[in-house]
Amino acid sequence: MRGSLKITSSILLISSFIVNQAQAVCRAAAFAGGGSRGAYEAGVVYGFNHAKNPADFSWDVVTGVSAGALNSAGIALWAPNQGKEMSEWLEQVWLNLTSSQIYVDWPLGWLDGITKESGIFDNTPLLNLVTKLYTSFGSVKRKTVVSSVDVNTGQYVIFDDSMPFSDLPLLTVASASIPFIFPHRHYGDHILMDGGTVWNTNLISAVDKCKAMGHADSDIILDIILCDQKGISEIGDTGNALNNFLRYYTIQSYYSGMNDILEFKKTRPNVQYRYLTLPTGPVANGLNMINFNPSNTVPMIELGKKDAANAIKLGEGKGFELFEQYMKLSPQEQDQLSINEYFAMHYEKA
Repeated sequence: MRGSLKITSSILLISSFIVNQAQAVCRAAAFAGGGSRGAYEAGVVYGFNHAKNPADFSWDVVTGVSAGALNSAGIALWAPNQGKEMSEWLEQVWLNLTSSQIYVDWPLGWLDGITKESGIFDNTPLLNLVTKLYTSFGSVKRKTVVSSVDVNTGQYVIFDDSMPFSDLPLLTVASASIPFIFPHRHYGDHILMDGGTVWNTNLISAVDKCKAMGHADSDIILDIILCDQKGISEIGDTGNALNNFLRYYTIQSYYSGMNDILEFKKTRPNVQYRYLTLPTGPVANGLNMINFNPSNTVPMIELGKKDAANAIKLGEGKGFELFEQYMKLSPQEQDQLSINEYFAMHYEKA
């Protein structure tokens, strides 16, 4: 009898230790913006949860900007211990998307958008879709932050899971309202547009949310999922103003995003930077940034799965090491080799 009690006590102590160890860290993920490139991020999420133990990706905190806000919002609707099911659901959401579920023309087309509205297209269908998804789940299951920019002040505004649940769909869509393309969204005293116009990846909130939960920087595990890519045809005028604007938007995001990560790592050196993923193959550019049809998104989902598996194969922290190595290259070397190609090259060697 005493032997049985000792065994039972030992099991309880081990179980308690495992639980305490699990609670000793805070896992966070930050998702960047990029229009239809959000499909790539969904592929990464799927890849992470299928190439390794899903428990390793039971993020306690998810932050997102623009398309990344759509993904982080979707993830937050699932409990952290449902990673595999969540990733399969998120993939299906993207697989079933079409452009008409994201935006439609105004009654008088572009003329209405330019003269009467604050965006060329009406993205009310996206708001309806996001509202439907939120309503079907009824609550968020983990800490989450979406980011926008106030048109009037230029202020970077963050909204989290403490906001009224019924307001979250609007705030999520506001973060994804690319200026000139989609209309601004009004919320209280704010007039909101795409957060990526100022900062395309919200790393600060990802870490600060963990700190607010009582975790030190050294106990925070951070994954960063980017969808930026340096386009090979970034120079030159296509003759299409909308296409040129979207190309400029993506090029600016590419350069500012890399610098943001570099500066953030300098200010928060004790965080456990685990996986950094970015596209190692073709992703949407120009007008395809607002093409949400499967012919455009499916290849990006598959690329995300592949890159996630390669990131895991490369090892924890190795993506950030590659990133820092690349940033030390001369400007001439970086002109000849994009960071996307640099990662692809090292994935092949792994």
